[in-house]
Amino acid sequence: MEKPKTYLDRIGGGSDKYVFISYSHKDCDEVFECLNRIYDAGANYWYDAELNDGDVWNEEVQSILQSDNCTGIIFFISRNSLASTAVFREFDLALEKLGSGKKFQVLPVFIGYEDYGKALVALCGTDFRTYVSSFISIMKNGDRLYLRLSDADSVGRIADFCSDNGAACGSGQFEIRGTNYMLRDGGKLREYSLGEYPQSDGEKAVPIVWDMFSRDKNLLYFVSRYCLDFIDYSAIEDIEAKKFGIEGEESVVGLRLIEKSLIDKFGEVIGPAVPTDYADSRRTQSLRAFWVKDGSGNLLLYNSTNRPLTGYVNFENNQFTAGIRLVLVLDDDKINRRK
Repeated sequence: MEKPKTYLDRIGGGSDKYVFISYSHKDCDEVFECLNRIYDAGANYWYDAELNDGDVWNEEVQSILQSDNCTGIIFFISRNSLASTAVFREFDLALEKLGSGKKFQVLPVFIGYEDYGKALVALCGTDFRTYVSSFISIMKNGDRLYLRLSDADSVGRIADFCSDNGAACGSGQFEIRGTNYMLRDGGKLREYSLGEYPQSDGEKAVPIVWDMFSRDKNLLYFVSRYCLDFIDYSAIEDIEAKKFGIEGEESVVGLRLIEKSLIDKFGEVIGPAVPTDYADSRRTQSLRAFWVKDGSGNLLLYNSTNRPLTGYVNFENNQFTAGIRLVLVLDDDKINRRK
């Protein structure tokens, strides 16, 4: 099974808070399936993706658990984890943090045990029985002591635990979903589009789909998924929000041609330049090129894979056309108030 993502993989995704995942490598099939599902539900978590046979202690774990951004821990309690030295070291770190007075919560999730009592009896019969007092202390501080991973509602309850502790993409936050970006609203995901681009004469304009690629505080950065048009050099300065039907949108901070610095930094997320059929029909030459601005505002030509074109092209004669992909900057606070 593919290893789950963590909160660090979210792009533009809400909170920096996360919960720590404590588990045994031998339970990775069950645990990873759960993590993939709570990630899709918006949960922010961190787990040791390098954990392998023997559950060898990773020194990074201590700093991750002690961070103020770590607001909780989920213990996947199983026969395997109750025989793991690494898991019991995480018990001790969790107890230390619980005693520090910082906001920190514990959620036990049982794999193969009906409840806390059954797990305790099993622990008493192992070579790790010296950890019984630590186990009891953790369970006393735990939430939902009868949560079994096999329960039909376990994933939702685990995701709720993350959300309750601030470790989630909150309502109204954006996150990447493959090639789409979605707006999380009340725990559900839906597509969001803004503005429209023209089609051939007589055809209805089509909504613009924007892909989110970065966030800076409350500012969200999007790129148009498709090249919207092919235009000549003289028309660059005429690119305005009103041209694409987004005038009057209070959430719009800016709309501009894509920049070299953004491609250099976020090229993999931004993806290739793909023109709409309408846009491609307006290309005046065989060469398919795309306008990009550098840091000084000068125009450059890039190919569809976001690489600069080499060789001389006289594009100032107003007969050469290149495609445009736009960057849209939105104010997240104002988006959140949209109906």
